[in-house]
Amino acid sequence: MIATDFTRFDCLVGRKRRTYDTLRRDWRCADCGGRIGVKWSEDGYYAACGRCNSRNFVHEAELDRQEAEAAEVLAGLPAELAEAILKGE
Repeated sequence: MIATDFTRFDCLVGRKRRTYDTLRRDWRCADCGGRIGVKWSEDGYYAACGRCNSRNFVHEAELDRQEAEAAEVLAGLPAELAEAILKGE
């Protein structure tokens, strides 16, 4: 979910306001899996990934579920195809 409408203490993630403490504790970057940090610019506070600066977040439980499903899918593929996917070919 994309974070928008940043204030000093929270932001809008999807349709719900989340505090920055909650984002740091329970959410990860949807692009790279990095932790969320609070940053400051001349436009004010904002939350972004500490690694790639993305504002697209996913809850840790959802990220864990997606990773488990991906492992199940890879396990069901022929070995050559699974290896090619893991190498990024």
